[in-house]
Amino acid sequence: MRWNPAADGMPLEQLIASFGEFIPFIHTKLDVVLYNAFPFNLLKGLVISGVTMLVYKRLNPVLKGAV
Repeated sequence: MRWNPAADGMPLEQLIASFGEFIPFIHTKLDVVLYNAFPFNLLKGLVISGVTMLVYKRLNPVLKGAV
């Protein structure tokens, strides 16, 4: 299910304006995606990948049935 800010009582224009208060060059939905959502999701993906690599190295013998 996709989150809809308008369904929670905040119009999209107001949401974009609130982002614009903190980051002055955000004026459109595309700006919100490029300068807020994309960098956050990229960083989140890198962190999750790093943790997965560290955990997989330790779990690899158990997963292959060596232990």
